Amino acid sequence: MKKLSIKREKELKKHLTQVAKILYHHTEEEKLQEFETIEWELRNQLLEKVAPEIGEFFFHKGANKLVERKEK
Repeated sequence: MKKLSIKREKELKKHLTQVAKILYHHTEEEKLQEFETIEWELRNQLLEKVAPEIGEFFFHKGANKLVERKEK
């Protein structure tokens, strides 16, 4: 990964905090009581919600770059 500028790091942290708040507020209360259940719930949310969205974004951006290169 390329090094992020300070501005981009702050922006990323801001957005990740917003994502964390959304996921936290949509987590069952009993899963927020112990470190182990928090860890499992977070892993599940990352795998089910976050990673596919980011993967889809990367895939489409990569596919668009390939098309642009072929057209040149």
